[in-house]
Amino acid sequence: MLHGSGDYMSKVTRGGDYDWWNGDQLKKEKEYNTHLITREALTFLENNRSNPFFLFVSHNAIHFPWQQPGDTAHMREGQSYPDVNGPKSKLGQHGPNEVRSVIRNMIIELDKSVASIFTKLKELGLDENTFVFFCSDNGGIENYIGGYHNISHNKPFRGEKGQLYEGGHRVPAIAWWPSQIPASVTNNETLMTMDLLPTIMELVRQKPLRNKVDGISIVPVLFENGKLPSRSFFWKHSEAYAVRSAHWKMIIKEENNQPELYDLAVDPSEKNNVAAANQEIIARLSRELEQWKKDVFQPK
Repeated sequence: MLHGSGDYMSKVTRGGDYDWWNGDQLKKEKEYNTHLITREALTFLENNRSNPFFLFVSHNAIHFPWQQPGDTAHMREGQSYPDVNGPKSKLGQHGPNEVRSVIRNMIIELDKSVASIFTKLKELGLDENTFVFFCSDNGGIENYIGGYHNISHNKPFRGEKGQLYEGGHRVPAIAWWPSQIPASVTNNETLMTMDLLPTIMELVRQKPLRNKVDGISIVPVLFENGKLPSRSFFWKHSEAYAVRSAHWKMIIKEENNQPELYDLAVDPSEKNNVAAANQEIIARLSRELEQWKKDVFQPK
């Protein structure tokens, strides 16, 4: 599914288009999305058990429309779903009082999917020679317009999906490779999903791409519980920007252009804006942000 918020049963997007593909061909499917993706992943493992493989399992769960196994289809071809409540709701057929339990069931199905993949790796004798990395793309939605509250929580972090505070993008990740990655080790290095490409390239002993690659290999973290070179991270969402350098994080919202600064070492919940007392850090991070904007947004 190319669109992130398609119906889990009908495979129709909120714009009314059928959107389930096999390569470049539309494929008619009725099975619950999470189950279908899992089945395809297990088939892939079966078919490639004797070959080196790369498997990317990208679930759309738990993105809305919020639907659980057994639900009937909500979205139909040729109709658009622009609303929040009612029969044309982009969030699905469940009302505000039902959504929390529905999302819980969606997460359970996602957990079952991961378990099925691990079981298949062991069944095929591939578990000792397979690197697995599990992560999410953003924090949870806590509240949504239309009366949806306490959907999830990102405590102790401030913010939620769509925001640049830590609750919007600080998520855990799990790396697994028996006999290669030490078990039960926690590392607090800051990583981004853009680090996965150079990491996988190093693991399969491929040379770096000719053009510049965003991110760096995290192999030292995975296998040695080590540290990575210092670097700054940048985010943009709508008209807001964020920069993180070590334990300092600056957020600028263009609505007021007043920088906020947080010391994540002592204030991971971003409760205390210390910009006024740290103007040199604000100036440095502002320069880095402007250079990043030039690198990213100006035509080459």
